[in-house]
Amino acid sequence: MSKSNNNNTRLFWIIIACLGFIVLAPLSWVAYRLAISPTQLVPYPYEVQRLDYADQNLAEKTTVLIVGDRMGKALDAYLPQLVDKSSVNLKTPLPIFNWSKEHENLARTLTKLKSLKKIPPVIVYLGASEEGYERRYDPRDLPRILKNFERYEDVKFQSLIMTTPILSRLIYTPIRRTYLGKDPIKDSTSYTAEGHQLLAELNYKLFTSEVQDLINWAKENKTQLILNTTPINLETLPHQVCENTTTENLKIYQEEIMSRIAKDDLKATLAELKELNQKIIGNALNFHLLGSVYLKMGQLSKAREEYIKAAAYDCSPWRTNPIHNIIIEKAAIQNNVRLVDFDRVVNQNLGQDVTFLSELYPQHIYYQQYVSLLSHKIMEILKI
Repeated sequence: MSKSNNNNTRLFWIIIACLGFIVLAPLSWVAYRLAISPTQLVPYPYEVQRLDYADQNLAEKTTVLIVGDRMGKALDAYLPQLVDKSSVNLKTPLPIFNWSKEHENLARTLTKLKSLKKIPPVIVYLGASEEGYERRYDPRDLPRILKNFERYEDVKFQSLIMTTPILSRLIYTPIRRTYLGKDPIKDSTSYTAEGHQLLAELNYKLFTSEVQDLINWAKENKTQLILNTTPINLETLPHQVCENTTTENLKIYQEEIMSRIAKDDLKATLAELKELNQKIIGNALNFHLLGSVYLKMGQLSKAREEYIKAAAYDCSPWRTNPIHNIIIEKAAIQNNVRLVDFDRVVNQNLGQDVTFLSELYPQHIYYQQYVSLLSHKIMEILKI
């Protein structure tokens, strides 16, 4: 065989190999993504273990089922009152069971509800105060998880996934999935300010999707859902100021301002704080101090507005956040779901009364008002 023929043969096989690579590489990538990624509409980075839940038989036999975290659990003390008010026209007391559990995020609540074989006619959700208790994602994958949510929020991608669910395995970038076992484990990770802010962003995205999942589940199972906002103690100091919004000099200056507010030196302090908030964006304590000045001056709506900002910018996820309440309200309005605005019941009295017993729980009188509103919604649904 001539040298020229050998070269031609070698070239032929090189071309075949290249063509094979061009064809096989994408196919291999597709096969790999299909093998390692779950099919899901919402790119949740976690999976909740399904369990044999305590008191599931009681939850299945009740007429009204309350679910949530520690805020829902606090209703145990008011169940007799709720039963009495909801049963006013009945011969026998209305069955109401509280299935709430401390440290239970909405992801766990949803999994628990989906385990029910018999679903009660009315579901009451009161939670959102412990969404940051348990870590539901690998921090190393945070940028990829947020990118996946960007794709989920893109109408084109969402339509593709809804039409052909398996495409989600190709559209969403693979991540390290987190598996949530029997009991929630407190997240003890030390985050930077930037890390916390990114995690907060993701938490809001997760909560928004989970609330919508709860609404969809209720509609699919023909049960009536009552959503509730969670009361926020606006007068409580932020637990943590994000480090990228403060300096040592600012901390010293804020201590001086606190002293001046305590002495009712308000007019000059107000002007300084307003100027400070224009220069330094997102400092939770600045907002809180400004709210305190407005409160002392009797400008209650302005005080409430600044306190809400302070709670929203708190760099510690120790309780519910005003954004959680906004998500709940918006979802209720958009989906025509009943809502009890427990937070408004309490905070419309800001500055006029002592509204909270502790950092978390409102005064007894506000629980009484809330129970009256909730019982009215229950009676309306059941046509009592």
